[in-house]
This record gives sequence, C-alpha cells and structure tokens, in this order.
Amino acid sequence: LGQRLAPAFVRGVQSQNVLAVMKHFIGNSQETNRFDSNSIINRRTLWEVYYPPFAAAVDAGVAAAMCSYNFVNGKQACDNPDILL
Repeated sequence: LGQRLAPAFVRGVQSQNVLAVMKHFIGNSQETNRFDSNSIINRRTLWEVYYPPFAAAVDAGVAAAMCSYNFVNGKQACDNPDILL
C-alpha cells in the first residue's frame, strides 16, 4: 500500500512548492522507547515490506529522507551500513 501511495503523496506535496520528506527510514514501528528499541528484521522482510515505499518515494523525486531513531538488527538505523542503500 505504501508503495502505491508514496509517489502520489510526493508529487502532491511538491506540486505546492513544498519539499516532501520521507521518514522514518527504516523499521520505526513504535513511538514508546523509540530511541532504545531494536527492530529485528530479516533481509527478505526488509526488501518485501519495508524498502518498497521508500524506493517509490525516491523514484517519485522526494526531496529528503529522515532516518528512524531506533536500532535495526542491533545497529543505530542512521549509522547502519546493512540497511542504508
């Protein structure tokens, strides 16, 4: 669903001279303790569930990206070479 909605959202926002930002990359599934949570996500799930909406936003020309605060597979999301494409 996110993969289908993201391009229209990006184009709609940016058509109003506002920069669209995709967030929170990636695995942000809770707000409580989000700075300390560790999302354990296997590669297949990343590629089939988590990446497609973000890839669609990039393909649509999204202006910026924001990392998530959580850890993914034991490493901080913004500093995790296993998930940053």
